[in-house]
Amino acid sequence: MLFRSVLRPDLAGTGIRVAARLVGTIVGLLITGAALSLLGTSTASVLVLLFLSTFAIYMFILPNYSVSTAGITVFAISLFAYLGDPLWTTIDLRLLGTVLAGVLAIVAVYVIPSKTTEVLCAVLAGLADSLSRYADLVRRRAPDDEMAAIRADIAGKRVATGRIVESAATEAYMHRLDPDDAVDILEDMVQAIAIVGVVDLGDR
Repeated sequence: MLFRSVLRPDLAGTGIRVAARLVGTIVGLLITGAALSLLGTSTASVLVLLFLSTFAIYMFILPNYSVSTAGITVFAISLFAYLGDPLWTTIDLRLLGTVLAGVLAIVAVYVIPSKTTEVLCAVLAGLADSLSRYADLVRRRAPDDEMAAIRADIAGKRVATGRIVESAATEAYMHRLDPDDAVDILEDMVQAIAIVGVVDLGDR
């Protein structure tokens, strides 16, 4: 489960996820170790830790993965300690498991590279096609509903293309289109979009 939670299609995404998981786990282990060493594993102290950790898990699972991971760690270690598992042995094993899962995830990204860049040329071509249609609609002074649709299309494809280009640069094998060239092409298209956008604004 831990391995699946940190693995992402590209090296950059996996590395960020692994780092966040490791930081959250270490913080959670430090909090749990200090709290249970001072307060003991009484029902009251464990319940307080479980309540606070559950709050952290659900409040931060989307906005901050490290904080959520710290909450998960506090919850798990507190519960194991309450059930009689040796505290520091459990902490050592949890830290070891997290480090090993992170290393395996990074290795997996290299050994089994993703197929992200197989669509790199396609998304660049799609953005170029939308840019061409945008310029044509501006030239023809198309109706507002058509202009709104093409602006939304351009914005969505610009974000998606940027993500794929960024992912391509971190994948550990050769591509049909060099990622550096893809960045240059994307930057040129962004500049072209800006120029067309200025004309679009001037026609309103």
